[in-house]
Amino acid sequence: MRLDAIADLNPLRPLKKGTIAKLIDMAALPTSHRSIEISSIEKRPYSSGARFKNGDTLMARITPCLENGKSAFVNCLNESEVAAGSTEFIVIAPKRDAEADFVYYASRFPEFRLYAISRMEGTSGRQRVSHHSIADFEFPYIDPEDRVAIGRMLRSLDDRIDHNRALAANLEAIARRLFKSWFVNFDPVCVKLAGEKPVGLADDLAVLFPDRFVDSELGEIPERWKRGTLGDVCELNPETWSTKKHPEILEYIDLSNVKSGCIEDATSYLWDESPSRARRVLRCGDTIVGTVRPGNRSFALIATDGLTGSTGFAVLRPSHSYHREYLYLAATSDDAIDRLAHLADGAAYPAVRPDVVTGAEVVLPNDEIMRQFSVITCPMFDQIAVCQSESSVLSSLRDLLLPRLISGKLRVAEAESLIEEAIA
Repeated sequence: MRLDAIADLNPLRPLKKGTIAKLIDMAALPTSHRSIEISSIEKRPYSSGARFKNGDTLMARITPCLENGKSAFVNCLNESEVAAGSTEFIVIAPKRDAEADFVYYASRFPEFRLYAISRMEGTSGRQRVSHHSIADFEFPYIDPEDRVAIGRMLRSLDDRIDHNRALAANLEAIARRLFKSWFVNFDPVCVKLAGEKPVGLADDLAVLFPDRFVDSELGEIPERWKRGTLGDVCELNPETWSTKKHPEILEYIDLSNVKSGCIEDATSYLWDESPSRARRVLRCGDTIVGTVRPGNRSFALIATDGLTGSTGFAVLRPSHSYHREYLYLAATSDDAIDRLAHLADGAAYPAVRPDVVTGAEVVLPNDEIMRQFSVITCPMFDQIAVCQSESSVLSSLRDLLLPRLISGKLRVAEAESLIEEAIA
């Protein structure tokens, strides 16, 4: 069956120029999960570009975004709402609403992706594929009922992944609010200064906070706290692989694999075939911050040993285990990332030196408050790690099942059994 037998490509969607509409750019398209982040959607007057509605699939058509797998299933709009996006999107709309999920997963079928890449035209670095040139791609025929079942089945995995992502984001947001309350706004100190008891703090914790401020070069800070830098609570780039000391296989993450605390799948390389930038040794508890285009928010907290990072990361290893959460939240706050983006030099690849990351000024509490902050927030980040680990397993299972189901090599009932075992 041809693609254009089950889907319309770049269908007409009513949206007048000048209409205020939700706009989605290329940066908002994920590479390894299904949904578009709501936070990445803006509203602006529509002028030109792709137009789409819920149930449509967006696929990048330009290099390197197509090769990187940028695509998304649109499910973030209101009923009957039409949104707009980059002219570099191909919109793939199911002919039957019931097959919307199947059409999305068919667009991720590896053989179809390779076919689309082979049809790209244009000068090096600006190659594109047109929607006309992929319409005739032929998939193995699948019965309509099975197409619906396949879409529903694969969606169940992505729904679980999206749930985990949302849970992890909520937990991190809670930790960030607590960090800001204690170490930026100094709320417990302000409350005690007013002669009141900090709400929500046990007596043995509240007593650790001072009840007055003192002047410093950073402004008023809590008494007995001190002005410092991130470098006071971490070691910068502590380990690097060399030609004499290295594993035979690297599990490598680059800047493009990391976004706002989330790490996409690592890439395995033999040492002799690995990129020259695959040198930073990463350990559980390290914070990594992208130093190239830092405004892209390529940062994360490492939850397991065995990974290797790009030299485009600054690796911050906490001096003590109880510094882990403070260090990560301080180094990756909005203010910290905005500072790095402002200081980045270079026209093509604006970047900062790694020591600029650790040079950020912070207010440091005493060790006991730092320990108590870790006691409260450590379980949150441990649960985030569990969510990310489960999502990685589910993502691998989805990517294993997808080509086998769409090629007809695996029957629906067999796949259902594998999924039930994985998510039980």
